[in-house]
Amino acid sequence: MNATEKKIAVLLAGTGVIPIPEECLKEIFVDNHSMFTEESKEGESEVNFMNRAFCKALRKESIVNSTKQCMIINAPVGHGKMSSEEIGLLSTYINRWTNNAEHYSMNWGLYEIPNTTKMRITILASSPTQPQAEENETQNFKKNVTEKPRRWRVWEVMLRLFGLLFMMFAYNFFFGENGYRRQKQEAFKIEYGEKRMLWRMSEKMTEQQMLTDMTLLAIGDTALVCWICNIPLKVYREFVNRTAQPTRSTWVLTRF
Repeated sequence: MNATEKKIAVLLAGTGVIPIPEECLKEIFVDNHSMFTEESKEGESEVNFMNRAFCKALRKESIVNSTKQCMIINAPVGHGKMSSEEIGLLSTYINRWTNNAEHYSMNWGLYEIPNTTKMRITILASSPTQPQAEENETQNFKKNVTEKPRRWRVWEVMLRLFGLLFMMFAYNFFFGENGYRRQKQEAFKIEYGEKRMLWRMSEKMTEQQMLTDMTLLAIGDTALVCWICNIPLKVYREFVNRTAQPTRSTWVLTRF
């Protein structure tokens, strides 16, 4: 008995409830392989143990990238057939590969071992050869390369839509019918018309009339009127009370 057969005999020790063919194990031992073993804890239920063991196995890169697996489940004597929950967990684990690969080998068996109260799961996984590993790496690279431009295209489309909406909003804000630029032009026209109207009205007004109207617009603030017209308060009172006659230059400046 050679070393490979001794290893297989140790793995298949016990009573086979669901036996696994030895040829499957021999094929894996011939290839480049890795082994994963997990044992249940004291008082841990069988369902929780299988869930924990499968989750831990899926974190192993050698198992995730494998092309062939043999799983050996060791249980204490009297375990019998697996429950529906255990079969559901096992099916979920197996379907992870068999549904996504065309040529993938997955075998499993259940063995009862005496003098033990714990369950143990052993997974033998054959690692891909160098050409297969390079091919898988190339496929993953192509997948990442194709997925990255797709993400960038989505972001690019979103940014273009955002830019288009922003340009439409900016155009409507500045150049729309009720935009800022149009309102500013209308306000400028109204202000210009009012100034021309006041300028024409002031041609036939005296200094006293102009100062009186400006005081009314300033709500009686004579100091503000004097500051605008650049005249002292004493002169302002003399003009309003008609005790002084303004010069031509003073009348023009007040009118302006």
